[in-house]
Amino acid sequence: MLCREVELLNPFQHRDRTKERGKVWEQVAQNLGKHGLAVSKRIKGEKDADPSRKRRNTGSDVHEFLLKKLELEKEAREQDYKFRREEAERKRLDDERRLEREERQEERRREREEREERREEERRRQEEETKRSTSQRETDGVISTATDEKNQMIMLMLEKQKKE
Repeated sequence: MLCREVELLNPFQHRDRTKERGKVWEQVAQNLGKHGLAVSKRIKGEKDADPSRKRRNTGSDVHEFLLKKLELEKEAREQDYKFRREEAERKRLDDERRLEREERQEERRREREEREERREEERRRQEEETKRSTSQRETDGVISTATDEKNQMIMLMLEKQKKE
């Protein structure tokens, strides 16, 4: 089939490495593609390709390079945006956790202070109770001592009266 196309279109009627000859070969490739045969385009200079020699960049190569560069830059921007968004979310979550932790610490501090105040008040109340009970005992002691002395005197007087 290739031979028929080449014979029909005859690309060899044009000079080697000319646009006309290239267009004829493209026509051959298109016709073969219509019949279900896959034909890939050959890179310019492929025939002379020497891996040690660098090919000169043509306009299409630069265009492809720039398109690829733009695509890579776009991906990099998207990744940067995604990273920044994730970083902002992490920072927000960290701030929320920090605030919750600080609130818990403040609550614990307040509870501790309240416990200390209650203990101090209980201690003061017990001291007052102790002072009251001590003074009451002293007062009771004085009264009971005086009462005991009076009772003893009364008893002595009663005994004297009985003897008389």
